[in-house]
Amino acid sequence: MMQLINCRLRLTLQDGRTMVGQLLAYDKHLNLVLADCEETRRSRTTEQRRTLGLVMLRGCHIISMAPEGGPGAEDNKTRTPAATMMGPGAGRAAGRGVPPPGAPVGLAGPVPGMYAGMPMPPRPQ
Repeated sequence: MMQLINCRLRLTLQDGRTMVGQLLAYDKHLNLVLADCEETRRSRTTEQRRTLGLVMLRGCHIISMAPEGGPGAEDNKTRTPAATMMGPGAGRAAGRGVPPPGAPVGLAGPVPGMYAGMPMPPRPQ
């Protein structure tokens, strides 16, 4: 199912309707979210089409699914990579690339008379 995200699907429903739209999301119950969805109803004499837009379909009503086309090529051309976009939500660490400052002079090692691994003296309460 993950391969079908952003692809156009043709779905057949229990009542005979056909839906064609771009798959945006699905869940474990096979509920689907379709963008730019178009519904087609066929009767014996006519075929009615209507544009629905953004649709959420319940999985228990779906009889068949067939990919109609891959992801839209025009969408990939206009989309900019997320790494190049700047603006709200782009967090950067302060001082990135600069090493953290060392300890001040005189505080770089243990206090004279103490060695590494020696237990701390008891604190007065």
